[in-house]
Amino acid sequence: MRILGTFSGESIAYPGEIRSITAVDFSDSDPRDKIRLIRKLADQGASDPLVNELAHALVQNVPARDRTAQANAILQYVQQNITYVDDSTQMFRTADYTLTHPTGNCVSQGSILFGALAQSIMIPVTFEVLVKNESYLPGTKIGQWLSKIGIMRRNAFHVYPLFQDNSGNWIPVEPTQNWPLGTDPAAYAIQNADKL
Repeated sequence: MRILGTFSGESIAYPGEIRSITAVDFSDSDPRDKIRLIRKLADQGASDPLVNELAHALVQNVPARDRTAQANAILQYVQQNITYVDDSTQMFRTADYTLTHPTGNCVSQGSILFGALAQSIMIPVTFEVLVKNESYLPGTKIGQWLSKIGIMRRNAFHVYPLFQDNSGNWIPVEPTQNWPLGTDPAAYAIQNADKL
């Protein structure tokens, strides 16, 4: 992973707001570099008061200490309120930015925001990555699925969070699709690639 530079300027979409964007080149890097950056941003978001306040509001009507019900409430919010946008630039937006400007890709919407909301109320979260790269998954069903959902770039990837339930099981979450809690994107890709 190489940081190419940081650029600042006025937002076109939100006049009056100044944007600072860090351009990152992942072309020669291990996919774990992306996961490390996603983990860092989700961890930072978990301590943000805006994120914590929203997480508490989302789970106020679910059973206390029921991580599955709480994760489901967070998932429903993200699926219904954040518009998925497949941007080819692989933008890594903070959780508060995604809440303020409700669009994002699998990184911003799915992993960073869901991870930050869940972790802010003490639900452990980890991340999985599906990679479409000649050195990782050439010609695989996962690669076909990534192409089907619009990820066509050579070093493309899809990342999704998993949360730990009360029994210690890691449950997959797919915020970018209207899928129920527990639907595993990797298993779906393997099982359905022939239909894609």
